[in-house]
Amino acid sequence: CPYMYIFTYVQTTGAADAGSPPKKSLGDDSLGFELPTPSPQQQQDMLKSGLSTFGYDCNFVDPPPKRLECPICLLTLRMPHVTSCCGNHFCQPCIDPLCKPSPPNSQSVCVSQRPCPICQEPRFSVMLHKGLMREVNELKVFCANRNLGCGWSAELGSLRKHLDPSSAVSSSSASGPPGGCQYEVVSCSVGCGERIQRRLLSFHEGEQCPRRPVTCSYCGKYKSFHFDVVHNHHLVCESYPVSCLNECGVGVQPRSEMKKHVENECPLQLLECNFHYAGCRTKLKREDFDRHMSEKWKEHISLLSALNARLLEEKEEKIQRLVSAVVEKGEQIERLSNAVSRLTQVCEGMQLRLNPVPPFDFTITDVSHLKKNDLLFHSPSFYSHMGGYKLSIRVRVNGGQLKGWYMSVYLFMMRGEYDDDLKWPFKGSVTIQLLNVQDKTGVGLSGHREVILDCKTIAESRSPFKRVTEYEMPDWGCGVEEFISHDELFRKSGKSGQTAAVESEYIMNDCAHFRVPKVEL
Repeated sequence: CPYMYIFTYVQTTGAADAGSPPKKSLGDDSLGFELPTPSPQQQQDMLKSGLSTFGYDCNFVDPPPKRLECPICLLTLRMPHVTSCCGNHFCQPCIDPLCKPSPPNSQSVCVSQRPCPICQEPRFSVMLHKGLMREVNELKVFCANRNLGCGWSAELGSLRKHLDPSSAVSSSSASGPPGGCQYEVVSCSVGCGERIQRRLLSFHEGEQCPRRPVTCSYCGKYKSFHFDVVHNHHLVCESYPVSCLNECGVGVQPRSEMKKHVENECPLQLLECNFHYAGCRTKLKREDFDRHMSEKWKEHISLLSALNARLLEEKEEKIQRLVSAVVEKGEQIERLSNAVSRLTQVCEGMQLRLNPVPPFDFTITDVSHLKKNDLLFHSPSFYSHMGGYKLSIRVRVNGGQLKGWYMSVYLFMMRGEYDDDLKWPFKGSVTIQLLNVQDKTGVGLSGHREVILDCKTIAESRSPFKRVTEYEMPDWGCGVEEFISHDELFRKSGKSGQTAAVESEYIMNDCAHFRVPKVEL
């Protein structure tokens, strides 16, 4: 094996002394070196050309002399180098691991770093033996592809040129085609994966390779590799010649024309009867179609009559189902309508609680406290009607401008949730009542004290009843300063025959009760 040292040094002149120690073999680990490992590209080039990684391992015409054999790799010397110690010859790749590069301008190739593998000289130098290299290059060799049919033989020095694909002379004759040995097996350059001799490569890539680029010869438009065109495109190409599937004998036509022939002309094409929808399941050739239609007219009429009867029955059943569905939907609509009515009532009740409308009652508590401290009272907000104007009543118990003499009431507009849908300014009339707590019917005694605020007469000249946009409620409104005098408001009243004073007609338990019975728009 060229990667192992198998050569054992044996003295060529006389036997070894009996007392001398045994010589070390070149494969002994004590020598401390290994053969160099060439790069993958170097190994590929050498093996392709029949050259060994170290010495030449070629198919020689005559066996080379023994003196041209490297004592390390046991192959014919390649780039032979001679040692200065014992004069033996080695391949350059075999001796390089023992040496270090020589200094510049030195005649010796390198100087040793380890002992000579033959004489064990610790220090030696090596040089290229050009004469011996010339003798090796003149050895006659056969081509590495001889077993494939190549008859080339020449000097070893020209073997690499013969195998080089870029060489101008590549066969046994100088007039042969260029591109390396024509019998060498190479891969298809198109990429189909086929390996074939170089002499057959051009024919393969032009005529046989399934991946060679071609254009469909029928439509002249589709371009792809040969396999795709033949096995895929030709199955759908409209210009590809095909025969009639019914074998009517019309001859080969382009696929597009053959489709028209089969659909409109082919006498052997199977057709359905025109009355297949009525129940005639006969399928017949086009050439027999007219005869079938003329002979089977009675059967066709019977089928049509039966079909009409079925259709009428189906329509009656469908109408009945629709009537039942309409009745059912009507009942559902009635139930939903009742549910909507109930929900509307509930919503209106909730709306009234959230947004009360007239008649609207409110109570003022601590009347004496409000009078004494000259304080204002604002009623809860209410709406003129459902979806109407939002209003509020302000009561000044101690009076407005006439303080201490009269109770004053005022109407204020407020910002409501329905303002976008209303007309402005507000031009309605609001009735405000102070209830007589002694006569709740309003008939006896003095009755309820009432005032009607008519906003129509003041809407154009003043602004209290314009739409409120900036605040919840403006700072001022419009009302009556002299709503009721304090004498009448706080006057005590008693029943006939009694002398003890009782509550006022309008004040009970220090509370006054107001009502807004209506708002007219």
